[in-house]
Amino acid sequence: MAVSGILIVVGATELDNLYRRLGHHGLFPLIAAGGLLLLVSAYISNGDGLLSWFTPDMALVSILFAILLRELWQKQKRPLQRAAAAGLGALYLGLFAYLVWLRHLGPVPVLTAVLCTWCTDTAAYLTGMRFGRTPMAPAISPAKTREGALGGLLGGLLAGVLIACGAGGDLRQGALLGLVAAFAAEVGDLVESAMKREAGVKDAGNFFPGHGGVLDRFDSLLFAGAAVYYLWLFLE
Repeated sequence: MAVSGILIVVGATELDNLYRRLGHHGLFPLIAAGGLLLLVSAYISNGDGLLSWFTPDMALVSILFAILLRELWQKQKRPLQRAAAAGLGALYLGLFAYLVWLRHLGPVPVLTAVLCTWCTDTAAYLTGMRFGRTPMAPAISPAKTREGALGGLLGGLLAGVLIACGAGGDLRQGALLGLVAAFAAEVGDLVESAMKREAGVKDAGNFFPGHGGVLDRFDSLLFAGAAVYYLWLFLE
């Protein structure tokens, strides 16, 4: 949980820098506090302590209410736009909470989310480099192609099957988990690409020298983790 908390704070600084380029200043405290509150609520709601009643949905309502109240109280210009930006940023970073929840489900769903995301990204890159011809979303990320996206889906599907095979699980469920994780990972990658494109930057940060920032490294896994969590519960 401590590692996730650090990543949320660093991610909040990166989002704050992106927002500053779009004319919204001073949103870091709201984004960081909101993301951390969602993470903490995910952690304590799985236990039996005195605060186990503080569920993530209650945290989300509290965050949105506090953000709106702060922006209206300070009489900022475009308070609703600022509140929407801060709320979306907090919710986005709050997706780290699903990595906490996955741990409570066991090692297999964690491996599914992580390995399927990695295989999706790798397969999409290699397939796009070799066979990529048709742009998928040129206004967001000109380098991404439909062929690469298809390769990524197949890579995630194959990873899901191999994980299920190694864990002695149902291969069809493994294939479904891998495919859904791959699709969610590619959506997450596009979402972060859209944010960077709108802000006019190549990387969201430099927390990982030579590999970009936290948002660049975890964009796919955040969405894949949430997708695997809900699908795993449904399949059980």
